[in-house]
Amino acid sequence: MIDIEMPQMLMDRAQASYKVMHEASLHSEKHGLSEGILVLMLATEFAGIQYGIPPAKMRASLKEVRDMLLAAQRFTGREAGIAEVVTEMGLN
Repeated sequence: MIDIEMPQMLMDRAQASYKVMHEASLHSEKHGLSEGILVLMLATEFAGIQYGIPPAKMRASLKEVRDMLLAAQRFTGREAGIAEVVTEMGLN
């Protein structure tokens, strides 16, 4: 077993993110892909509000992430899973 120390705040955020993605997945299976994506969008905006991120900054950040994903997909291809794309982005 590997033991990695991290601040509790990061662990809480990671667990919350996992729960949101899990719920979005369940919702998507029940109501379709677009509904699952809507749940993720709602959660992302909610998090932005909770952390006090101004709307313009949120839009700019989302554009930066989209650009990073598109750049990574040049190497992984568009059919690659999120884990492979994130690895290519260097975020793992």
